[in-house]
Amino acid sequence: MNIVRVAQLSKNDGLKMAEEAGLATGTVEDIVAEGSAVDVIFDLTGSPDVRQQLREKLAAAGNRHTVIAPESIARLMWTLMETGEELPEVHASGGY
Repeated sequence: MNIVRVAQLSKNDGLKMAEEAGLATGTVEDIVAEGSAVDVIFDLTGSPDVRQQLREKLAAAGNRHTVIAPESIARLMWTLMETGEELPEVHASGGY
């Protein structure tokens, strides 16, 4: 798996982890601008508004390639990668 970019709604532990790992960070718009270079977007926000925003921006860009994976899939993959680390808590207020 190749991580292209990490976007966060606010400064949090997830963004800090990404920056410390040397990953590119940015906005939802930056991720959408990557186009078909992004196969999967892992949405860990827990925010239905973010999920909707992602869908709308991908559709507006004509991107029918990139899929949005829910948090449960991201957590499953993280567990299978056996990193020994916990995913940081990055939920928006309210959640699903």
